[in-house]
Amino acid sequence: MEIILFGKKLEDYPDTSSYEEKLIENKFDEHNLRVIRARLNKNFVGGILNHVVMDNNKLKPTKEIVAATRVFKSKNILTESEWGSAIYVIERGLKANKAYVRLLDDISPTFERYFKDFEDVNMRETFLTRINLEFWQGRFNEEHWCNPNHMPNFS
Repeated sequence: MEIILFGKKLEDYPDTSSYEEKLIENKFDEHNLRVIRARLNKNFVGGILNHVVMDNNKLKPTKEIVAATRVFKSKNILTESEWGSAIYVIERGLKANKAYVRLLDDISPTFERYFKDFEDVNMRETFLTRINLEFWQGRFNEEHWCNPNHMPNFS
């Protein structure tokens, strides 16, 4: 079966053989293939997300998504009928990667301006150290207390 992601054949994507080898060595031995197949039978979309698109709840880079897709194809993990559903999920992951890069392009000038303005107090290092904590605390969640649309009810 020919796999096409965003109008481009899987074979036409850049070489990912080093990622594929690592995946096969670490995650796609015979035992793991049976486990993956069982998980796909229970929760197909979740299985594709976990084994192809994401790694430990983090979006994989595009090359790793393509590599995992190639491994899934070479190991015949999915049937032809399953590939239709899987391609949609895989394309969502690839689209999310493009959006992530655009996000970085959009916010980088703002960050750089602040880093330069407060270089004397090492704002860049502070930001890099604290950003994970800010996310963990829900700072960028629309329900966080600092969001003006979600002020605490003191009545």
